[in-house]
Amino acid sequence: MVLTLTFYLSSQSIFSGLLFFMLLVWWGIKSLKQTLVYLLIPLVLLLIYLVLYNMQVANHLPSSQQVVEVYLDELTINQETKRFFGEGKMGNQKVLVSGDNGDQLAQQKSAYQKLIILSAELKPLTQATNTAEFDSQKYYQNLGIHYQLVINQYQMAKSTGLSLGPFKIIHQFRFELKKFYQQLPEPLNMLGFQLILGEKFADLSYDETFKKLGIIHIISISGLHVQVIAKILEKLLYLLRIRRRYTKLVTAMVLIIFVFIGNEQVGLVRAVISYLVSLVLHYLFKVKLNPLDQLGLGFSCHSLINPLMITTVGGQLSYFLVLILILTQKMTVLKQSIYLTITSLPILLFYFYSYNIFTSFYNFIAIPLFDYLILPVVLLSFLYPSCPGIFDLIAKLLLKLFDFLGYIGQLDYGMVNFGQLELALVILLLGLTIASFTFEQIKRRLLIMTGLTYLLAYLLIHYPFYGQVTFIDVGQGDSMVLTTPIHRKVLMIDTGGKLKFNKSINTKSTVEKVTVPYLKSQGISKIDALFLSHQDDDHIGDLEPLLKAIAVDTIYYGIGMQNVPKFHAIMQCYFKAVKKGGQFDYGEIKLTVLHPEQPGMGENDDSLALRATIQNKSWLFTGDLSQKQELAILNNYPNLQIDYLKLGHHGSRTSSSATFLKQINPQYAFISAGRNNRYQHPHQETLEILKDLKIKYDGTYQYGMINVYFNSLGQWQKHRYRDNEEDFD
Repeated sequence: MVLTLTFYLSSQSIFSGLLFFMLLVWWGIKSLKQTLVYLLIPLVLLLIYLVLYNMQVANHLPSSQQVVEVYLDELTINQETKRFFGEGKMGNQKVLVSGDNGDQLAQQKSAYQKLIILSAELKPLTQATNTAEFDSQKYYQNLGIHYQLVINQYQMAKSTGLSLGPFKIIHQFRFELKKFYQQLPEPLNMLGFQLILGEKFADLSYDETFKKLGIIHIISISGLHVQVIAKILEKLLYLLRIRRRYTKLVTAMVLIIFVFIGNEQVGLVRAVISYLVSLVLHYLFKVKLNPLDQLGLGFSCHSLINPLMITTVGGQLSYFLVLILILTQKMTVLKQSIYLTITSLPILLFYFYSYNIFTSFYNFIAIPLFDYLILPVVLLSFLYPSCPGIFDLIAKLLLKLFDFLGYIGQLDYGMVNFGQLELALVILLLGLTIASFTFEQIKRRLLIMTGLTYLLAYLLIHYPFYGQVTFIDVGQGDSMVLTTPIHRKVLMIDTGGKLKFNKSINTKSTVEKVTVPYLKSQGISKIDALFLSHQDDDHIGDLEPLLKAIAVDTIYYGIGMQNVPKFHAIMQCYFKAVKKGGQFDYGEIKLTVLHPEQPGMGENDDSLALRATIQNKSWLFTGDLSQKQELAILNNYPNLQIDYLKLGHHGSRTSSSATFLKQINPQYAFISAGRNNRYQHPHQETLEILKDLKIKYDGTYQYGMINVYFNSLGQWQKHRYRDNEEDFD
């Protein structure tokens, strides 16, 4: 198992390749005990690894072809919007494809289709621009996809009938399976999609529930059903009096086909490769592997096929949790579930930031339930047409079970928002945890060290030595988070939100995709005060989803905005109106309201303007105030001086006049605007004024999220998400 751990710690480097080769040689000498001829095997494997890895990371622009090949079983077609999304192939390179008129594809009976492109745009994948935001670019690059093709117009190529090619036949079979599982009652359809087809069912998923209960790893180790399938196949072939060697061969071929049917999900590939490795070594070299060696060598072969597999959460959970299952196989189910929990905890905290203190109990119930009920039902669901009544009854029982789990998950009992662990701590905690039940003599000391490491990490996350002013990249909108050091107070100005030019259906809000993950990664589960500048959707459009996800003590808005109908509908007792002269003290952050003076209707000129005093620095946030109202603030505060300014109205020419900027004399300005936005914010005129006045500026449209950190000693530092850190005084 040294092979497994060391390759994980050092993957994707020249060093890892050399280490991989040395360990394979060592394993060959120790385990195979054959002549030096067999040592050529690791060398060949290493060469294959290097070639495949270079192919995996190749990032060449696909050739400008007018045809894209797609398999319909790899596409998702939205029945309401008629848009399709999924993988396609241009020449020899995979691309993401998306477009309208998906109803044409939905009517096709053949899984394999060629689309003739009439109008399309090929562009790089969208990358994350905020801390803790899901990085789709990195995710798809791990799958060998580097570009997305947005299809505006296409036509179907004439069908020539289904080719006898093996992959096309497998995809056609998978296509028919999707149709079959779609017709099953809930939640059998969802389980069939996830366990057999390796993808989420569009209308039903319990992933969030599993995450909250801490049993998400059940899906990660779902490759365990490969053992069940293999045993059933071997038993059937044995009853047909097929020789044992041929039985193993047929089973291996079926499992390989099952990998492609199952969308090559990590847990499935892991289980099949381990089976094949054990089979090959047993029959070719008369070597019988123990479970640990089988897992380690299987991992090595899996890494040859997909070198970036271990960089994904699925790959990490799959291998580490199966490792724990092997190491704890002699323990009781309860004790085994406890070790599964504490071993998966560092990985889960790195990716999901929270955990449930009752997870061990949920695992104790979930693992046997999964093994003895859910898996058999899913594997036998192909009998549904023969006895629908029985499966309908089972589906109702399972649905009640999942609804109950969903209810428990929604209650958030036992949920602890820990925050994101640093990668070094994840590796340390995994090492300490595994060592704690490997070295019995020092087990107690190792467990104490593990507990103290968790405690220290928790304290550093929840009681940080620094505060911050964070400009979240919410696209064309505003959202800022201000926090204080040590005894942390959390303030937010605006939530961001999409302008509703074209309503999208069933899509997550920006606050769900960006803001909430960021707050949770910081260990923040409550906002002390939320300030709403004005009624525009790009400033407060995501208020409702934010309130559903994060507790907020008090919400402040400019006087008069309570009369706006759409805003009035969601107001509650903790919403409070404020006006010029209002003051708030949150420890090291003190706020003063500079505008509005009179009640308004939440328009741009009614924007809430806040002056924040942090340490010895002064900040100003003005929403979308126009130049006229900015000058009105100067009339009321003629001696106003500002160190750092958030430019009004996303850098529009309607705000930030030269007179205003000269008077407040900021050292630095920040612009919150979307990349390539339809308004062309920030306007060039505004940037020219900043340049003439020698005011430096940063924008979220340039660098993504911008964090400005400060500590109790008065030190400041700025960090751009897409750039390195800078001193900031």
